[in-house]
Amino acid sequence: MRTIVGGFVVVMILTGLAACGRAPTVAEAPTDEREAQPSPAVTGTPAIRSRWVSCAVNAPIGDDGRPPNALTLPRLGTEFAVAYAVHCQREPKRRADGGEDLVLTEGRATDVTALLAALRLPNDTTPVEACTLEMPWEPNLLLFGAQGQWIRPGLPVDTCGKPLAAVQEAVRALRLTTVT
Repeated sequence: MRTIVGGFVVVMILTGLAACGRAPTVAEAPTDEREAQPSPAVTGTPAIRSRWVSCAVNAPIGDDGRPPNALTLPRLGTEFAVAYAVHCQREPKRRADGGEDLVLTEGRATDVTALLAALRLPNDTTPVEACTLEMPWEPNLLLFGAQGQWIRPGLPVDTCGKPLAAVQEAVRALRLTTVT
């Protein structure tokens, strides 16, 4: 009886492993320098806009909770003099009845030195074994000049096409003052 049960367990394990996939053949074997598909290079300069109303009007967040894609926009150069940054994001706001709503807020930051340095980093083209498939976090970020003109900059990305960690850290480190 033990032999039959032991044999059954071995067959089930082998069947489970076979269902998970097969071993690569020599022709399919991964190499040490296999690269992920890089994001297409974006050229040009960000469009400078002159009229700002609010995050809800100029930088809306879609029904899926995501801002417009900053990974496909032209990158920040040195031509645009940045006075402050605005980060539009959804945050919970308590209602009078005790419930909460998710509202779009406009947070402004004037100390943008670290953010600008991160936005000007080159894309990372270091070869990687594989890329993960989770949806990357993209900030809903706008940069303003002293006269009120604004741009939505593109973000530097890693080999997998996700925003660099340095950009994410710089955005999260901003000392935001909520405007609306």
